[in-house]
Amino acid sequence: MPDRIWQTSLSTLFQIGSARTEPCHWVPRMTKHHPKSNARILMSVLAALVMTTSPGLRAQESAAPPQDWRLTLGRTVRTIRQRVPTVSRVVFVTDEQTYLNELGRWTLDARWPVLFEDDVYAPMFIRRFQPAEILLADPLPDSPDWGTLSRADRESRIRSVIDTTWTTSTDEDANPAPPRPAGLVLTSLNDPAWCAAVALAADRGQPLGSLEGGYAGPSAALPHDRFTDLAQKVERAVKDTGRSYHKLGDDVDAVTIARSMAGRYRSTADPESDLLATTDGLCRNADGTRWAVTGWLFGTREFTVYQAMCSIFLTHHSSLLFNTYPQSEPWNVYGMSEPAQAMRTAQFSVRECVGSDAQLAGWHGLRPEGLRSDLVMVNTKGMRNWAAMNGGTRAYAQDMPVLDFPTAVYFIHSWSAMLPDKTDTIAGRWLNHGAYAYVGSMSEPYLQAFLPPRFMTARVLAGMPFLVAARQTESKPWKVNTIGDPLFTVVLPQASPGRLDPGTCPLEDDTLTSLTDLLPSHATLSAFCRLGSIRDVLDEAQRILDTEGPDALSALELDMIWARVVPELDDMDDPEVLHLLARLIRKPHDFVDAARLARRYHQLGMDDEANKLVIAARPTAKDGYSGTLLEKALTQ
Repeated sequence: MPDRIWQTSLSTLFQIGSARTEPCHWVPRMTKHHPKSNARILMSVLAALVMTTSPGLRAQESAAPPQDWRLTLGRTVRTIRQRVPTVSRVVFVTDEQTYLNELGRWTLDARWPVLFEDDVYAPMFIRRFQPAEILLADPLPDSPDWGTLSRADRESRIRSVIDTTWTTSTDEDANPAPPRPAGLVLTSLNDPAWCAAVALAADRGQPLGSLEGGYAGPSAALPHDRFTDLAQKVERAVKDTGRSYHKLGDDVDAVTIARSMAGRYRSTADPESDLLATTDGLCRNADGTRWAVTGWLFGTREFTVYQAMCSIFLTHHSSLLFNTYPQSEPWNVYGMSEPAQAMRTAQFSVRECVGSDAQLAGWHGLRPEGLRSDLVMVNTKGMRNWAAMNGGTRAYAQDMPVLDFPTAVYFIHSWSAMLPDKTDTIAGRWLNHGAYAYVGSMSEPYLQAFLPPRFMTARVLAGMPFLVAARQTESKPWKVNTIGDPLFTVVLPQASPGRLDPGTCPLEDDTLTSLTDLLPSHATLSAFCRLGSIRDVLDEAQRILDTEGPDALSALELDMIWARVVPELDDMDDPEVLHLLARLIRKPHDFVDAARLARRYHQLGMDDEANKLVIAARPTAKDGYSGTLLEKALTQ
């Protein structure tokens, strides 16, 4: 295909116009209550999508330059991964000093994932990465506690680690270092996410800057003056690097903020003014134009380092596309059939759910043992804690899929990311389950705020970083937040780089213990939920409750149990099993599990038990739908 056709495809696909800040006639709300790298493969994908662009969207398109900065950003990240060998090894650590010591072994000759040991995210990463070698690094002997070091000593230690990662034992003239992307990482040494910040700065060769100050937590909303202060600090940190940054395509096009901050802010000094997404409001010039795309990592050191290692080291082979939108306009513009075909053309394994497959039963049946999709796209209507399924039903936050593999999520929906650190919301549940990148709205954005999946897919397959691809870069600040590493770039199945055998790069150190042969035999509730029968799962849950007490199971463990139970509940008739499930009802939306369990009690003629559940759960049913759900459980 001639270059001029390739460039035409890029210009029509990669520059969707501004998201409006008011509703337009063809873009309704998404809340339920409203009335209404293989070049030939990529070129065929893009050409197919160009020919199917709807007239409404085509009118919004504007030309992109032949050398699109977003493609350059993604290409630079992929070049690092291709030219810096990855060793088929994972090293676990338990403290910050040892973590830095292990990152300090990275060079341009070889790198490998380093994770904090935990029971959820590290095992999930292992299952997807499938290393040939797993090591546990003992704490460094005679090493002072990280918290006792002065700020100057901590900063010096971090700088030395980042500098080491870009050294090589080979001839630098014969094997020059790969280019560094136009990115910058900001963090606070008082926030646990600084560990992830160091890894992202080190691997990509990005400057690491300081962003101190109190900016509340992810579920908060900043007053306009506090947001202005935050934005100025971000810009000052970028300016201090001496790099040009005032327009897209210069030296800083992606800013990673690895620390806690509010996910929303007031658009003006008026305390009743509109709330906007923090990641969309940052990195703007005085006239409102964007000079960089922002990604955001927050949470524990275990989770944020997991996010960083997923972004750096994982490859991508499978996708889930879940479509609840009708075929009528404008919803059909956001359909999934064309993205599904594009991904199949790019050699992805694709699961597409539409129509009756996109009902609640289909959602629960995705993979009860744990979802194995590298990329997830969902379109649905609803609120922060529920998503509408086909057939007039709802999936609540606790129904979000349990993950067996890490995943990146593009969630077209209102309000899902309003309170992203709260597990009783959709985004909070996805992140808690192990999503390492998430695009979602913190308020009612109107449909047009999201890039249609066909365009999102085309951008990602062409090589744009995932969060960057999701941004409508010419828009004013609006409602969509981008959570994760902004340089995370999808690696196509046919372009996955090979790995070095650990034997070619041995770590001879008596502080390292091999876990390679131990992990598969580690029996936990998680292992039973993934690999055992439903009887095994319930027996283990009973054992934990009996030996460790009624609060021993975590929210994630309860989700794992119910993910296995719900598809099989209609076949359960053992009263002892049902009584056990009554002890496992999840809060704060007790009515969800109570309604399902009460319905089964009623079907078995155990109406007294059903009534007890319904009465206990009624205070948690806050709207008509949830109340009706409970009452119907006594009649169906």
